[in-house]
Amino acid sequence: MSHLKYYAAPAASTEFMGYDLSKYANAVRVGDRIELQGHPGSDPNTQALPPGGAEAEFAQAFKNVDTTLKVAGGKGWSQVFKVMAFFGQYNDENLAIFMKEFEKWCPDHKPILSVYIVKLVLPEMRIELEVSAHDPAA
Repeated sequence: MSHLKYYAAPAASTEFMGYDLSKYANAVRVGDRIELQGHPGSDPNTQALPPGGAEAEFAQAFKNVDTTLKVAGGKGWSQVFKVMAFFGQYNDENLAIFMKEFEKWCPDHKPILSVYIVKLVLPEMRIELEVSAHDPAA
């Protein structure tokens, strides 16, 4: 599929749970769309969850998405039209934190949103975000 362009966000760590992450893309450009893999709230350099609990983890997940969208040539969250939020730990507090971040990063538009309650890779993980964005300047 030579017409597809693949992107990887810069990270110091390319290994996770014994797997070589350098073999996988974080994003793919399909025409004027940018599709992202699931982005957890972990530090991209260490793969560790940030100190500071749920708020720090959710903030990092949104930041990770923004960074990867820009690496793929997009403008960030302003171009996101679809969000799939995978909650590893779903409760009222985590939903409130998610909605606060969602409104912060998407203040001027309303992407479609699906919320899933799942078992994430690590039991301590609370969130993973997978998004689709439209970049008409592509």
